[in-house]
Amino acid sequence: MSVTTKVNLTKIHFEMGGENKSKPSLFKRLLPNNCDEIKTVSGRYNGGTFASERVAGLYVKWINGGVDRSFRSLMDKEDAALSAIEQVLMIKLRRQYVVGDYRIDGYDQENNVAYEVDEGHHKTTANYAKDKRRESKIKKMIGCRFVRVAV
Repeated sequence: MSVTTKVNLTKIHFEMGGENKSKPSLFKRLLPNNCDEIKTVSGRYNGGTFASERVAGLYVKWINGGVDRSFRSLMDKEDAALSAIEQVLMIKLRRQYVVGDYRIDGYDQENNVAYEVDEGHHKTTANYAKDKRRESKIKKMIGCRFVRVAV
């Protein structure tokens, strides 16, 4: 393990309540593929997810809500989710980014990551299949990584 990934996020996760919604693996999926500041190590006793101090700080902020709850309720779910991603990852997303005939909810052009916010209507069987086809087409067009955020 490199020096940059010395903080144990798994330990932090359990110390902060160990809720399933705040697992390090879920947080890791929000980060760009090329992020070398977070690593998962297998092993019953020495395993876990390890990160740099910077990423560990972002992880703690993410667990605690990431954004000021007083203004979160004023925004719709999609905007709130994308704003939280921007704040936690310290990136700027291009909202409603056009790719062919499609729009991506949030696009991180620098890291080539598409963020799609899935609200309740995305959970139906028909919409799930439609979303997967759409995701596949967008990936083929721009070669991006896709992150789906359920709200």
